[in-house]
Amino acid sequence: MPPFKRLMFAWAALSAALYGQDARQIVRMAIERFNHSTSVGRQYGFFELDVQRQFDDEGKLKSTRSRTFDITTEEDSPYRRLVARDGKPLNVSENANEMAKFHYDIEQRRRETPSQRAKRMAEWEKRQDRQRKFLREIPEAFEFTVLRVQRLDGRNTWVIRAQPKPDYHPTNTEGRVLSKLAGTFWIDKADLHCVRLEAQSVETITFGWLLVRVSKGASLRIAQTRVNGEVWFPKHVFASYRARIGLIKLIAGENEYSYSNYRKLQAGSRSEAGVPAP
Repeated sequence: MPPFKRLMFAWAALSAALYGQDARQIVRMAIERFNHSTSVGRQYGFFELDVQRQFDDEGKLKSTRSRTFDITTEEDSPYRRLVARDGKPLNVSENANEMAKFHYDIEQRRRETPSQRAKRMAEWEKRQDRQRKFLREIPEAFEFTVLRVQRLDGRNTWVIRAQPKPDYHPTNTEGRVLSKLAGTFWIDKADLHCVRLEAQSVETITFGWLLVRVSKGASLRIAQTRVNGEVWFPKHVFASYRARIGLIKLIAGENEYSYSNYRKLQAGSRSEAGVPAP
C-alpha cells in the first residue's frame, strides 16, 4: 500500500474511533440534560392531549378516544386535571366535578402529616429515579455513530444512530427492552439536548407474567421544544405497536401525546394554575 494511502487509512481509523467515543459522550450528556429538564419541569404547568387509537386485525381503525389534562405541580408533586374529552371541553357539570375534586385533593395534600407527605414524595421520587436509571443505561446498551450534522427547526443538530451492542448484558427489565431496540437521536449542538428521537423494536419484546408480546416493528417518536430559553420539554410523542396478550388476544394501536402552553408556575398560587386559560 502506498505511504499516502496508509496514512489516509490510519487517519480514517483514528477518526472513526474518536467519532464513536464522542457520539457516546454526546448521548450521555444529552441524557443528563434531559434529567435536569425533568427536575426543572416541576416549576412548569402545561396541557397534555392524550389520543389513543385501536385497530382491528386488518389494520382498520376501530376506535379513537382523546383526553386533555391540565398538569401542574401541587404541594411539590404533579397533579393531572381532566379539562376536555374527545376534543370538546367538559360540560358545566363535569367541569364542576373536576374542579371540586381538584380543590379537595389539594386540600388533602396540605393537611398531610409529615409521614404522609414523605410517603407521597417518596413514591413520586421512586418513579423519577426509575426513569433516570433507565435513561442512564442507554449509553451502555448501544453502539453509537454520528451520521451527519442536520439543521432542524432552525438549530444545528448531531444525527446519531444507535444500534444494540452485541456484548451488552441487561440486568433488569428495562435493560432487556433496550437490547431489542434501535434508533436515531437528533441532539442540539449548542444545548446538548435531544431534539428528536426515533426508535423501533428490532425483536419481539416480552413483558410480565401475562406474557404480553410486542411485535418487531413497534415504533416510538419523540420531539422536544425549547421553553423560555432555559429548558427543553416534550412537544409530541407518538407510539405505534402490535402486541399479543397470552396466546390469543391480538391488539394493535397508537398512542399520541401533544404538549402545549408551558407556563412557569408562581409560588403561592399553584392551585389557581390548575384553571385553564379561556
